[in-house]
Amino acid sequence: MAKLTNSIIRAIADAREHGDLSENAEYHAARERQSLIEGQIADLEDKLARADTIDVSQLTGKQVKFGAHVVLADEDTGKEAKYQLVGQEEADIDRGLLAITSPLARALISASGWGSLPAELVAEVASELNVLDMASLSTGEGDLVDVAVKANFRSLGKRFGKQTQEVAGAIASTDAAALAAALRDGSATVEVPGLGTIELADEDVIVTETPREGWSVASGEGETVALDLHLTPELISLGTAREAVRLIQEARKSAGLDISDRITLAWTSANDSIAASLREHGDLIAGEVLATQFAEGPIDTGAFTTIDDDLALEFSLRKA
Repeated sequence: MAKLTNSIIRAIADAREHGDLSENAEYHAARERQSLIEGQIADLEDKLARADTIDVSQLTGKQVKFGAHVVLADEDTGKEAKYQLVGQEEADIDRGLLAITSPLARALISASGWGSLPAELVAEVASELNVLDMASLSTGEGDLVDVAVKANFRSLGKRFGKQTQEVAGAIASTDAAALAAALRDGSATVEVPGLGTIELADEDVIVTETPREGWSVASGEGETVALDLHLTPELISLGTAREAVRLIQEARKSAGLDISDRITLAWTSANDSIAASLREHGDLIAGEVLATQFAEGPIDTGAFTTIDDDLALEFSLRKA
């Protein structure tokens, strides 16, 4: 980076020697290049300052998370593809590296008041979470988790003393999924011989929920979220398009454009799958970055130009 910065400084110095700077194309090109490099340096410094080191060798393989390896299977053909979940800067579909920010198909929610939320607010939450569809957990196809329950002897012992074992036995023999649901609703009870019907609180029962394959489920304080982790080629393509949006938005900022400025943009990619994604989602990208023209073709050498090695993508933009 230091060598590159020094070369830009030398280019500016050489251009100055050519005379009048107001009409000196070499000088203005070098200054523009300097601005781009300084923006990239600032972006890298910010990312390094916020970066955390994750030891992938410590992953258990039981959860889909950053650094994990996942297998995408086509249910129609049986063909499988393996990917590793990585950061946006490392993502490279051809090398099997998939961005952790790639969109998910759906999220199912169980929470008080969820069903009464306005559709516009649900859509906004889905957009922020990068999920294509959000719905009530009751619409899920079958059970998403295997549920197990057992007594919390520390809590129950304070209430029932020597009869704690009887209460624990009643908990163990009840329907685990039904009891877990009742606990979320705040109305859990069990029948205990000699004690009759007793009420149970959250702290009286230890609930373990193991997500079924392809789902990630989290519960707490009466609320549950289930994420559909199945990745399809369509989702991967959409994730690529959104990564392109991020790159273009950063380029707009580096070029000094106002947030409301319209642009024209030309792009090219040596990666066939990347190019296909940009063609498929051209209207989406253009709308997000305020492009009046989003064209595949020759780069405008006189415009602000960006090259991204990860996507094998080069694009130029200028104010419309």
